Amino acid sequence: MRSESEGIKLVSATARYLCRIKRPWLIFGFVGQCAGKYAGYFLGKRYRKLSKGMILKLTSNPDYWRRIWSDADGKRGTG
Repeated sequence: MRSESEGIKLVSATARYLCRIKRPWLIFGFVGQCAGKYAGYFLGKRYRKLSKGMILKLTSNPDYWRRIWSDADGKRGTG
């Protein structure tokens, strides 16, 4: 099963739970948090289409990307 459908199941089950424990106002924050996580997941799967500047703005570890790019540049010059 695709991870997106599993995520939808989790969100709906959690929303039902929040209603059952009589705290439906927490659903809005939870859905917002899930939307942010999904946006990160979506962009992460398509990172090759993003510019280097956008990747550096969105990443939590810019040094990783700088290291990856410098390693790739070094390998191109040795051919």
